Amino acid sequence: MLSIVAIGDPAPQGSKAAFIKNGKPVIVETAKNHKTWREAVKQAAIEQLPKGHEPMGGAIDIDLVFKMRRLPTVERDYPWVAPDLDKLCRSVFDSLTNAGVWIDDKHVCNLTARKEYTDLSPGVWIYVYQFGEPRLHHYEHPIPTH
Repeated sequence: MLSIVAIGDPAPQGSKAAFIKNGKPVIVETAKNHKTWREAVKQAAIEQLPKGHEPMGGAIDIDLVFKMRRLPTVERDYPWVAPDLDKLCRSVFDSLTNAGVWIDDKHVCNLTARKEYTDLSPGVWIYVYQFGEPRLHHYEHPIPTH
């Protein structure tokens, strides 16, 4: 099992806008902080991978726990607002591919993901397993307090 923690405000991937510039179509990501977030996840993965790690192949399971910043005015218990969970996952998957965690995200056969509020540091807790490897529940993992 690989365990990776990336600190920062999670940003989605997948929403794009198109416009014409100098007569040519241009497509851009619309999410704010998308590039900053993807780079933070990639760097966290690179720094936390075991020495000599080879990109994983075969069937892969992954658990993602997104810790969302709770604004002072928010009273609800769960972040059932934007960003969409599937778009957050997509952003992390591409970052993990670029970091060399796995060969390609097509190897992911099982995904468990959730988003929850935190009063501490926002980010994502990532747990990657070879398919069938015993799973660690996120609440059993020590949570960094920084």
